[in-house]
Amino acid sequence: FGLWDHTNLPTSHPDVLIVHGTYDEVVPVAHGHDTRDTFISQGFTVRYDELPIGHTIDLRVIGKFVQFLIEHSA
Repeated sequence: FGLWDHTNLPTSHPDVLIVHGTYDEVVPVAHGHDTRDTFISQGFTVRYDELPIGHTIDLRVIGKFVQFLIEHSA
């Protein structure tokens, strides 16, 4: 992808959350799709959500992260 070296993913497979803005003007949403697909192809369980936002973090994103952490805490 050019954004990170996806050939050296960890061998353990923790669940992954990816949240991407459909109006992101900095990182195209297609990169989010590629990242999701790469993690899935490597055996990770991925929750992928898109929100109608640009390149920002808003309260909906924070809420998704908090919920994900609550669901995946030991």
